[in-house]
Amino acid sequence: PADTGDCQNLVVWGSWSGGNREHFETLLEECNESQTEYTATYVLQQEMEKKLLTALAGGDLPDALIWDRFQTLLYAPKGALESFDDLIAKDSIDLSSFYEDSVR
Repeated sequence: PADTGDCQNLVVWGSWSGGNREHFETLLEECNESQTEYTATYVLQQEMEKKLLTALAGGDLPDALIWDRFQTLLYAPKGALESFDDLIAKDSIDLSSFYEDSVR
């Protein structure tokens, strides 16, 4: 994440548009307004997989991706993704309060 003084800016790439994009941006706004440590920005990527491969080669990656979970199987073996397991354990997050398929 880019450090902009007291607040870190997180860049989230996704291919969601229309109502899905509006809904997600509303959630980000609520998150941004609820705390001062991070500011998240959604960046629409029409050809996200192609842009991700380019970003992987150049080292200019987003902080997070919104995509179909099946894409994870393609990119995890390439070292393109970071596991949240250590962060989840560090913060003692109870995964049972989440939709099971979203935290596998």
